[in-house]
Amino acid sequence: MCTIRKLTEVEYLILFEACRTPLSDYYLSEKGSAVTILGLWNRRGERAGILLYATGNEVTEILYLGAVRPGEGTATALLGALAAEERQKGRTLLLRVNESHPRCGALRAIAEKQGFRLQDRVEIFRSRREDYGRWLAYMERHGNRILAFLEGQGFEAVPFASADPGLLARFLDRRDPEYDRGMDPAKIVRGQETYFCREKSWLSVRDGRAAAYCLVCGHNENDYIFEILSARKEYQGTGVIFQPFAMSVRSVGETECGTIEFAMFEQNKRAIALSGRVMKHLISSRSVQYNYMLE
Repeated sequence: MCTIRKLTEVEYLILFEACRTPLSDYYLSEKGSAVTILGLWNRRGERAGILLYATGNEVTEILYLGAVRPGEGTATALLGALAAEERQKGRTLLLRVNESHPRCGALRAIAEKQGFRLQDRVEIFRSRREDYGRWLAYMERHGNRILAFLEGQGFEAVPFASADPGLLARFLDRRDPEYDRGMDPAKIVRGQETYFCREKSWLSVRDGRAAAYCLVCGHNENDYIFEILSARKEYQGTGVIFQPFAMSVRSVGETECGTIEFAMFEQNKRAIALSGRVMKHLISSRSVQYNYMLE
């Protein structure tokens, strides 16, 4: 029988050094005390694997899962132990698997056997500092004219940092049926308040209502993630999402950051269409991420 228990940071750093990677160290340093570490000893008493997770209000996110020798059931045992504990507490588990992971297929198979359900497929686009020049050239050729047209149609670009409080309250109201609640902006604005960048996230406002929005998070001053890009149902397909998107790119680009990541959810077809037309002027690489949920 294997043994699974929570680890202290010292145990993680010293006893489970063979399981550590730069990615697991990154999560621990960035999220600090919000991270819980599980360690597994196999039946031979060997330290075999670790699992890092962070607990939010309603969702527990699995951040990292690693094994010394993949294929021996370590990942299955760790996932199963955490799933049993969180189910007893009535909590939802979130697992993100990127196709760039060397064991992407195996991790997806393990998750599905444990009862995880594929919630969404996300395209992750990445842009480096040196790509920003191509974006500026695109804006000079086409983008600025698009922004001028949208302004002429009555759409005003407003950063979250200076948006009217009443407008923001209505925008974040979960009862508002005009937004796709599968991409609930309140989860980002309220749930990731530490990382949500109000100065770099923008709204497109028309007639006193938010018509479209781009939400940006930053875990440090060099790397930013564009979490959600969407529009009210009545404005979907009009191109208005370009306005908050372009303003957020400008705000981030002016900081001389290192990298930008853009998450395009498969369910958000309008944003996917934008990515095909616009992202090619900004990105340097892309990958696919699979989001699994266990409720």
